[in-house]
Amino acid sequence: MGAGDRGEKIRSFSVFRIDQGLARRSHRQRGRDAAAGPLLVIYCDTSLLVAALTSEAHSAIARPWLLAQDRGALAISDWTLTEFSSAIAMKFRRGAIDRTFRDIVEHAWTNLRADFALIPLGAKDFLAAADLVDAGPKGLRAGDALHMAAVLNARCDLATFDIDFAAAATSLGVPVHPARS
Repeated sequence: MGAGDRGEKIRSFSVFRIDQGLARRSHRQRGRDAAAGPLLVIYCDTSLLVAALTSEAHSAIARPWLLAQDRGALAISDWTLTEFSSAIAMKFRRGAIDRTFRDIVEHAWTNLRADFALIPLGAKDFLAAADLVDAGPKGLRAGDALHMAAVLNARCDLATFDIDFAAAATSLGVPVHPARS
């Protein structure tokens, strides 16, 4: 099966022992029968990815949620690559993780991101992000506005643990995943 084939799950994280006995999620579609169209694509915010690959408050939700998703049904953007690297580097500089764990996380991230569709960002996305910061939901930060521009332009749902970003997405009509417990 190829990376975009239906039913094939995200590969497990080799650095974690995660329960693989998870229920399959249903194939939700935007106004189409599952057999008639592509899988729903969910854009993964950096907060979800960092929680999945490190130890954070939402890690117990992020890891199984991510593993339950079909390969090819998740997306990130060029900006996610930068923001993820920044988040891990900050954890290292603050002493929250050591060099060995940082290397393990970076290796796991390199392997995991091969399962994601990559949304390239262009000038139109930066202009859309500027418009969102100027006239969009109150409190939307520049980095999240760039993520939101990618989500809106690619017509994705959003997966995030950032409460403010989730509220902004909801106000723009974007469905937000995963459900909090």
